[in-house]
Amino acid sequence: MKVFNRCRTIVFAILCIALFSSCKKEKSIAPVIRIMSPLPGQGFNAGDTVHVSASISDDHEVTSVTIRLLNASYISCDHDEVIRTTGSTAEIRKEYVISNSYLETGNYYIAVIASDGSELTNEYVKIHITELPKVRKEVFLLSAYNNFSYTVSSLDSLNNPVMAFHVNGDYVSSAINSVNHELLTVGSISGSFSAYDLFTNSIRWSYPPTAFSIPTFKNLFLIKDRVYVSYYDGRIKGYDMDGAQKYEVQQQGYFIPDVIYKNDIYFFSEIYYRSSHLNKLGVFYLGTGEEKQEHTIDIDLRNMYSLDQNRLLLFGNDTILGQGKIEIYDISGNGSILLQTLLTGLLNNVVQLDDIHYLLACTDGIYKYDYSMNSIITFVTGLPVYSLEYDEVNQELFACSGHTMHVYNAVTATPEYTVTSADSLLDVKVLYNK
Repeated sequence: MKVFNRCRTIVFAILCIALFSSCKKEKSIAPVIRIMSPLPGQGFNAGDTVHVSASISDDHEVTSVTIRLLNASYISCDHDEVIRTTGSTAEIRKEYVISNSYLETGNYYIAVIASDGSELTNEYVKIHITELPKVRKEVFLLSAYNNFSYTVSSLDSLNNPVMAFHVNGDYVSSAINSVNHELLTVGSISGSFSAYDLFTNSIRWSYPPTAFSIPTFKNLFLIKDRVYVSYYDGRIKGYDMDGAQKYEVQQQGYFIPDVIYKNDIYFFSEIYYRSSHLNKLGVFYLGTGEEKQEHTIDIDLRNMYSLDQNRLLLFGNDTILGQGKIEIYDISGNGSILLQTLLTGLLNNVVQLDDIHYLLACTDGIYKYDYSMNSIITFVTGLPVYSLEYDEVNQELFACSGHTMHVYNAVTATPEYTVTSADSLLDVKVLYNK
């Protein structure tokens, strides 16, 4: 019996060794890829077709080959082209169209990925892509139909407004995300915080107001793929382009936030304390939403802009005298100083032309502010302007005044044309191709 057990153990060991040897022999070798085209460093424009040529060999059947465009961080930034193959060798000839029109100028990689079902190989070749030029696609007008609704219209080829859709509720602010082809709007008491698809003129998502006698929303700020909203109850929230909340300011004491802004490090908000009647500028951390500091200001803000990571330009009206004024806020020192006071008129809106030049919409005209010279000059006189929009591509300035939108050359202040609306104009927004 002992002899039999010993023999059985030896036979089992021999079978295991044979099986292991067989498995080793069957182990697959990863596919080998050689890319012949495109050539390293070859240049393309967004929208071009890239001729991809590659040879693949393997000791097993190559089941699939994928062509993929990667950015400089090796992250996919366009569609995949999947090619089904048979046999242990394959010669790939494929026209890959760079279809992502939002790519920025820079270095990218064409990746060829081959699989034999168990092993995967990636091979890359670096190329350079030049982005598509920015082009203005449409101009949208927002006009007050009545106190409880407004109309969104687009300009036709003859610069006549054509109604796109109607929105129920009041209006405070709006912005266009050109990448998403999306108009974002926010009301106050009866108006919602909503996103509209400008392809279909239909609503994508919406947050309705929660009160009927006091405001729900205060203001809106869009930067890249994030939209921020200030709420009358003290909250400030950030959302992605699908309407999902991604950020919230953590309030330390009860305040009402209004005008909001962010740079790469901090989030900023004008905050008003009703109990003390103090108007302040709050600085919050982008990562956590926790407050860093507050600074009392004597200005009712209309806009904020970054000079650099440590300084903001504040545009608004004196809280006592009501005159338009410009101040500079130092973040590290948590202090502000007066730069300029407008001689007449209230400041309604501001647009930035470049790092140092700004146009100011006032009740008595449009003024141009040069930060480098700390000087204000008249741009347009005698026209009450309530909203401005700057088209950086065509260097045109759109100014809303009553039922009329005046269009100027933003460099020379030369009038170009006017657009008349049946209703009072609230705002104007420009949609680009990217």
